[in-house]
Amino acid sequence: MVSSIEQQGKEAGVGNAGALESTLGKEYSRLEGKAFLPHSAKVKPPTYNVPPDEVVRRDREWNYLDSPLNQIPIPRAPAPTFGEVTPRPQVWHREDTFFPVLRNRTITVHGPSNYILQKAVSRYETLIGSCTKLSIHPRHYISRKFNDTEVDQNLTCMARRNFRSARLKPSYPQYYAVESLEKHFSQFPGYLAKANSKMAISHIHLGVRRLGGPWPNSEMNESYLLIAAPLGIKILAEEVWGAIRGLETLSQLLWCSPSGSTIFINQTFIRDYPSFLHRGLHLDTSRHYISKHKILMNLETMAFNKLNVFHWHITDDQSFPFVSRTFPELSRQAAYNSKMVYTHDDVREIVEFARVRGIRVIPEFDIPGHTRSWSLSHPEIFAKCYDMENESPFYGGLDPSKNETLEFLASLFKEIVELFPDSTLHMGFDEVEFNCWSSNPAIKKFMLDNGMGSPIDIFKIFTVRLLNRIQEAAKHVTLTGQRRFIFWQEVFDNGLKVPNNSLIHLWKDLNSIPGYFGFQAIVSKGWYLDSYLKPSEWIGYYENEIYPSSHFYPDVYANFEPKNVIGGEACLWSEWQSDETVIQRIWPVTSAIAERLWYYRTPNSDEFGPRLEEQRCRLLRRGVPVGVASGPGMCPLPSGPDGDISPFDLIKIGAIGTITSGEYIHHLEIRKIILLIFCGLALFTAGYFAGRQGLAAHLSRVLKTLSTNNFGITGTSRLARFRKYALNALFICFSTFIAILLLVSSTPHTSGLRSNLEHQVKGIKQKQQHENRVKPGRRATSQYK
Repeated sequence: MVSSIEQQGKEAGVGNAGALESTLGKEYSRLEGKAFLPHSAKVKPPTYNVPPDEVVRRDREWNYLDSPLNQIPIPRAPAPTFGEVTPRPQVWHREDTFFPVLRNRTITVHGPSNYILQKAVSRYETLIGSCTKLSIHPRHYISRKFNDTEVDQNLTCMARRNFRSARLKPSYPQYYAVESLEKHFSQFPGYLAKANSKMAISHIHLGVRRLGGPWPNSEMNESYLLIAAPLGIKILAEEVWGAIRGLETLSQLLWCSPSGSTIFINQTFIRDYPSFLHRGLHLDTSRHYISKHKILMNLETMAFNKLNVFHWHITDDQSFPFVSRTFPELSRQAAYNSKMVYTHDDVREIVEFARVRGIRVIPEFDIPGHTRSWSLSHPEIFAKCYDMENESPFYGGLDPSKNETLEFLASLFKEIVELFPDSTLHMGFDEVEFNCWSSNPAIKKFMLDNGMGSPIDIFKIFTVRLLNRIQEAAKHVTLTGQRRFIFWQEVFDNGLKVPNNSLIHLWKDLNSIPGYFGFQAIVSKGWYLDSYLKPSEWIGYYENEIYPSSHFYPDVYANFEPKNVIGGEACLWSEWQSDETVIQRIWPVTSAIAERLWYYRTPNSDEFGPRLEEQRCRLLRRGVPVGVASGPGMCPLPSGPDGDISPFDLIKIGAIGTITSGEYIHHLEIRKIILLIFCGLALFTAGYFAGRQGLAAHLSRVLKTLSTNNFGITGTSRLARFRKYALNALFICFSTFIAILLLVSSTPHTSGLRSNLEHQVKGIKQKQQHENRVKPGRRATSQYK
């Protein structure tokens, strides 16, 4: 769906954001007597003097538009949009009319509220409070002869004029929803739909019909309505989870002037809901250990992209980083390092951090294969492979013929279901080494004694027994009384007997369709993040089909009902990615997959490319060190105070604190608490000694003695007593002074923090400017350093 401003620009022949130049420039030349946007739609410079500054896409590459005589393309990423949403809303009407938004406005919640909603409101009030983490109007489309101050003045004048004259247009196809939204808000106590007196939007109203469950789940309602108009911004959600998604959309609709001095929002109507309920990201933390900090950063970025499932592949052949309280020897023997582990407290923190962002955490302890690391501490439950009837030192996975194996797994998964509250559990069951089982004499004897023809028969019985034991353990710790299992595609291909409500995770192909037999499916085919060679291949992920092709597989497509696909997951296996590279590998490429899962329509890469660039720049400004998406380019930065500190600098300097218990904790608050405790102990100690020595009585006697003797001290004993009393008095005064000084210095002054950061960033900028002054011939070397 193309916004009206984009449509006007295309009709004028100046591209996407060129519409702002042609439309707003002519309007300002008429209204204000001057225009910072020249009429480039009518007057174009000769191409032999100025090369056309247009970027086009050929296949999966973005390049400058160039002469066919030039054989070497010039790569260039498309210019980012501003104030546009990723993933795209289902119904989105965006007008070219825009209004100023006050920085000190608040979000008012109407209807029921809970801890999760309060945390979300607090997060987004901070997020949208300044231009630091919002999109910036790019100067790419504006003539360089106009400085940022002139651009800001014109934008502000036009926004105020729009504010005075704009009306919500009843021509919207969904205008009935606007009317119903207004009626619904009028029923909330204390709601006042009054005009703003400061010529800017100052009210953000958030309405919630019902809370929903305390945990995100597979049936949660994430739908919402959003209206941005002069009377204020209104968001109405069915449940808290929809309110969280609506707040994220609002944070993306806001954009700032080039200098970062003013926040704007276009007149907008949005009716939104996801196309799929399951929109996940799979992360392998076994092949390379991924730190808790990077996991939390990844969860935050998932919330920015409206993903709602974190599929945590915790263990594999290479390591066992989970610290089990039932079997602590597993991580003690198989973790890479004693510090490269996830304790119960770490897991709870990650789960809670995800919960308040509407993200489910689904663990995967892959069995019976991919368990080599387990054998370091428990070789007794493994099946050894045999070569020509001779025992080899190699294992082929867990031994399904032993009762010890079943009891071990039942105890371990009891601990797992008690720790992870989600009602879904990923069991793995992929790439099982049946050949090794067939070579083991004990397994062959078990098959012979029980009349079984192949190891798959043992595996079938083993699967049923294990799942029953897990369900028994889950009765007392799961809200639904049972767990729903997810299996990789091999379970269905091997014909194992699994519960009818199981989910089949497709990763090989879409030909063996579980939908034939009523199973619901999760699709990861075509969404393996470790397989792309360069980030521009996001186009392949974006255009990936989640359903089998009706052209190539008409019989399969006819029997495969779309309702059987509940969603998909992007998968990152960490054989070739580590803690230092995982974020850049996942983002912003996964934003294309998130768009596909939220807004499943006919893909339009030309339209999505500029929005992906804006999302990339937005993530960078929010502190996520993402990678490149479409080639060479840059992210617009405000020239004002909000542009002095980039998110990358904040992370390096350390102004962004550690993420714990679902929110950022300011390091100054911790310092303040410590200082208060110290002052309390000091005053308590002083008071204690003062009470023991009778200091008040001593001081009064000293003053009386001094007054009666006209301040003359003649006796040696009297002088000694005076020194004793004076030292006690000085101790009390000194302690009180230190306490007051510490209390004053512990107050987290924003200005002090700001000046400190500005001083450090100034040094970084001076170093960068020095590098930029290097001779052209040495530029590459300087940048490399």
